Amino acid sequence: MGLLVGSLGLLRTPHASFPLSNPLSSSVLTSQRKAARTRSLLPTCRANGESHADAVVTPPRRALLLAGISTLPFLTLGAMAADVVLVQGHLTKAALLQDLQNERKLVEELRAQISQLESSITRIAAEKNILEAKFKEKVDNVDVLQDRAVLLGSEINDKEKKIESLKVSLSENESECKKLSSNFEQLKNELALANSTIQQLKEELLGTKAELNSKISLIDSLNEKIQSLSSEKDNCVQRIEDIMKDYDDLKISSDRRAAHDAELLSKKEDQIRDIEEKLELATAEGSDNNAIIAELRKEKDDLKALLEREASTAKILKDELQSTQEALGASKFEASNLSKDLDEARGSYEKLMTEVSKIQDDFSETKKMLAGSLEGAKSNAKLLSVELISHKAVLKKTKEELDITSKELKNAVADHENLKKELVETYKRLEVAMHEVNEEKKVVSSLNRELDVLGNQMETDAEARRALEADLYEATKSLDEMNESALLLSKEVESSNSRNNSLEAEKEMLLKSVTEQKKVAKEAQENIEDAQNLIMRLGGEKENLEKRAKKFGEELASAKGEILRLRRQISVGKESVDELQPKSNEVAAGAPFSVRKTASRRRKRRNA
Repeated sequence: MGLLVGSLGLLRTPHASFPLSNPLSSSVLTSQRKAARTRSLLPTCRANGESHADAVVTPPRRALLLAGISTLPFLTLGAMAADVVLVQGHLTKAALLQDLQNERKLVEELRAQISQLESSITRIAAEKNILEAKFKEKVDNVDVLQDRAVLLGSEINDKEKKIESLKVSLSENESECKKLSSNFEQLKNELALANSTIQQLKEELLGTKAELNSKISLIDSLNEKIQSLSSEKDNCVQRIEDIMKDYDDLKISSDRRAAHDAELLSKKEDQIRDIEEKLELATAEGSDNNAIIAELRKEKDDLKALLEREASTAKILKDELQSTQEALGASKFEASNLSKDLDEARGSYEKLMTEVSKIQDDFSETKKMLAGSLEGAKSNAKLLSVELISHKAVLKKTKEELDITSKELKNAVADHENLKKELVETYKRLEVAMHEVNEEKKVVSSLNRELDVLGNQMETDAEARRALEADLYEATKSLDEMNESALLLSKEVESSNSRNNSLEAEKEMLLKSVTEQKKVAKEAQENIEDAQNLIMRLGGEKENLEKRAKKFGEELASAKGEILRLRRQISVGKESVDELQPKSNEVAAGAPFSVRKTASRRRKRRNA
């Protein structure tokens, strides 16, 4: 009985024992207390909505209830079952002690789980911070990719502008080629004109040759006429000398002439007739000596008059002799004038011969110059034809190069369109990535909410822990709730792990997309570099074309200069030919001019 009372005292105060003095009263009290304890436990279980079997879960409680139930028949029976009760009390005491130890172990395990949960929460928070940092890095990477996409778009726009400028330069080159072709056609026309002018010059040279030959023949005929006139002059001089001799004979034999006047007159008339015939022949040969013939006729008439006077009167012979002397002096003067005129004619003839030699030399020089110019023009024409052929080949090459460049530009435009398509695809991928990032943000916000919920749950767990410390029953109940919450947390941890795995998979996808975008960017950069190289090569080809155009322009300028030089030479040749014509006319008109001068001098002297 004392052991039973001790066990009951332990039930009331589990940490200390309160022994009773009277064992009988203690047994009664213990039986009554057990019954009251069982009665009090049953309504609490019913009030909590639990069955008797559910409320009494643990083995110590079950042993306690069995002990209480078993004490009920013992109360009715009395002290007959005291030994059994004592045995059961020992058993219940041991069970309760074991139960307390188990409860303490459970509390320590719960504390360890709470500490583990706190550490897991801190770890989850750290992982959350890491994920947020990674998310920020991904957002920064996305921003960088967007900036790079914008830069690529700007570079593509610049490339489009460069391509447009290249198209403009190509159109300018085409216009320059058209200008060069027009200049080439103009050069062809100018060459045709030059050839026509050369042919005209050849014809003019032939004409000038014919004119020079005719002038040379005229000069020869004039020389023959001059020779005939000089011979006639000599004859006239001899006749004048004969006349002077006759005059001397007349002077010596003036008396004899009186008888022989008729014979002398007849002889003189015959001589005069001969002179007239010769003068007529001279006038027939040279029409310019008409004035001299008229003067000689006048002299003949004068001589006739003088002879008639001598025949009529012998007295007037002296006067006639004086007149004849005067006539002889005049004839001498005329002879001297004729000699002077002959000297002048000889000088003019020599001048004409020198001029003719000069003209022949100039003609030979001009002929040589024209032949050289013709050969130079032919060589220049050949060179120009060769250059034209080379320029045609260069133009063909430039056309082929332009076709190649146009094809390359078409390919570049196609590549540009492909790049545009790839940029559109990258923009779509970026939009998908942004959408995924937004979803990740939503997931992170949901995780934050769940973490807040977990914090609230931790607060509730802390309150439950306080309640466990306050009351063991509430601690058991809170342990059940904690188990449930631990299950939920484990599920949430698993879900968070799965989400982390999904985030890592998405991260890998993003990394793959980033690498693909990098590859695309590298390809775009390579395409851009190829386009730049192509642009540089086109610029070099443009510079080569400009240099060729400049060379062609210089060659055109040199060809034009040579054409102008040929034209000047042709004009100089024409002027020299035009100068030769008046000189030849002057040569042809030189001899009669001197005769006219002599005739005018004779008239002036006679008038004096």
